[in-house]
Amino acid sequence: MADGDTKTFKIKKTADPYDEWGPEFTQQKKIKRTGCGFPYSFPIIQDYSGCEALDYVFRLDPMYEPLLVDDYQEITVTGGVGPYMWTVGGDYFSFVDEETEEGSNIVYSDLEFGGPADAVITVTDACENERTGVIHWCDDTAKGTVEGNGKGPPPSQQDKWERVADFGTNERRGAVAAATESGLIYAGIGYDPDRYPTHLVDWWEYDSLADSWTQKANFPGVGYLGRWGRYEAVAAAIGNKVYVGTGFDGYDYFYDWWEYDADNNSWEQKHNFENARAYALGIACLGYVFVGTGREPYPYTKKYKDWFAYSPEINNWIEIESMSKERYAAIGTSYDDKLYVGGGSDGVQSFQDWWEYNPVTENWTQKANLPCVLNSGVAVACKGRIYVGTWGGDNGIWYAYNPLDNSWTDCAIFDGIKRSRPIAASVYRRVFFGTGYGTDGLEKLSWWKYTP
Repeated sequence: MADGDTKTFKIKKTADPYDEWGPEFTQQKKIKRTGCGFPYSFPIIQDYSGCEALDYVFRLDPMYEPLLVDDYQEITVTGGVGPYMWTVGGDYFSFVDEETEEGSNIVYSDLEFGGPADAVITVTDACENERTGVIHWCDDTAKGTVEGNGKGPPPSQQDKWERVADFGTNERRGAVAAATESGLIYAGIGYDPDRYPTHLVDWWEYDSLADSWTQKANFPGVGYLGRWGRYEAVAAAIGNKVYVGTGFDGYDYFYDWWEYDADNNSWEQKHNFENARAYALGIACLGYVFVGTGREPYPYTKKYKDWFAYSPEINNWIEIESMSKERYAAIGTSYDDKLYVGGGSDGVQSFQDWWEYNPVTENWTQKANLPCVLNSGVAVACKGRIYVGTWGGDNGIWYAYNPLDNSWTDCAIFDGIKRSRPIAASVYRRVFFGTGYGTDGLEKLSWWKYTP
């Protein structure tokens, strides 16, 4: 529908206390687009058959603001009876969950839009009542926006850092973090020299939509004196389970391996890793957790270049192709069913190389070097790019790697205190980053959101 056109719907209103019309009133409603950005939605008459006890209104609550390309927003309904079923038409949008107990869900837009077409959202409750809304294309395609039942950041808010709720408690460095498919970040353990024991066991859940932290069951893999935790371990998530292992407690290095079930808030020990090490990498990809690189226990002479894949299905490890150089404190993540790893140090020099591992062909391929030497930092995939930054970087500049054309670009300078040994994860098309050891000589608990 072009600007200036009209579209007519017959809308049958229900007995809604928010409406001025009573039941069975039919109105001819003309909706005229006055410019790019005018969305529309329409209700479907509620059918109370089989659900006579309902005495409230079931309604979709769109927010009438733009939903950007490769963005997400929350859609809500008021009233109705859970569980709710969610569908969205077209090939360029999807919901996080097909079914929810509560009347809210997250709708995604794709990396690219394939042409002008409306996408109809349909929400059905347990009584088979429906409400619909429309994500409508904006005619100004140069802006790459779609108008509808959500709101996304305008361009002025992109490539920005924003401080959000601080990490649960205790400053720390050398912690771990991983994002589950439910859109929550789980993080914890680490080292805080101002606490006793200095090596921590606490475990936290971060809800980015509520910007809140909730403490969960402590990590059970204790070491020294039966109560010391660890730092410089690895963590990665498959589905709603987080796998944690390796690391150091100031006395011993570890090779144990643990599974955290986020749905049940419980821990279970799994098959041990190949050997004890710290400062390794753990990356989830294709249903496996890949663990590699790192440093051996004292006297720290041996560094690793080997890699292993953990299969939750068989609860065991498979050795895969090693990298070309031994290293520890490297950075890495996965994107599009491939691993990306680079940086780090061998104890003598720090590295700037960047590698791609294809689990299907089992080959490592060198890519364009990192823009600077980088170790004890982070790498996280988000919105078709891999974002890397911190220790060893240039004055807080983060960089974005584009796997499609093998290129690097600068991102906005991080606003907080520069730091090493932080954690990072991505949910809902945002990068979250924090904790670590600051250039001011202090451990951190600040937590930041980056909007690409």
